Amino acid sequence: MTGHILYFAYGSNMLTERLTARCASARAVGTGSLADHTLNFSKRSKDGSAKAAPVKKPGCKLPGVLFELNGEEICALDMLEGAGKGYERQTVSVYQDSTTSFIAAETYFATDFDTNKPYDWYHTLVLCGAIQHGLPDWHIEYIQNNEVMVDPKPSRCGRMKAIKELQEAGCEEFLRAID
Repeated sequence: MTGHILYFAYGSNMLTERLTARCASARAVGTGSLADHTLNFSKRSKDGSAKAAPVKKPGCKLPGVLFELNGEEICALDMLEGAGKGYERQTVSVYQDSTTSFIAAETYFATDFDTNKPYDWYHTLVLCGAIQHGLPDWHIEYIQNNEVMVDPKPSRCGRMKAIKELQEAGCEEFLRAID
């Protein structure tokens, strides 16, 4: 894809420092919500944990962050997100808070589900991203109330990257819970 695209982040990619480490051109352009969906930590991950996933739920709305990124970077994001291997990228209609209108954006839907919990470090990325972008208090509380598990491999590359990204974002108070 050439040009710029809009990407709707609802999970760990809401943290700007995480997404820009993956897609250098990414810049937040606002917040929005996906109608008739809620957040669930139910996507099976190859690391033995669960990741964030939008789940269809009529009458609910899933808040998230809209990012603009260079279209060429969507293939890299597809690979990092596991498109075709547990997530599928789709174009969705997102209610954009700043304009009170709907806009088309790319996002990822889980295709492989699990009953495991998210690792504490992953959960912290999602929580700090929601706080960083001022998502609604009810949504932040919902994220906080999800159960997590401690990563049995403290030196896991994903965990180490997450800690670095959280430090860059100034989320030190949350790091105490995962160190």
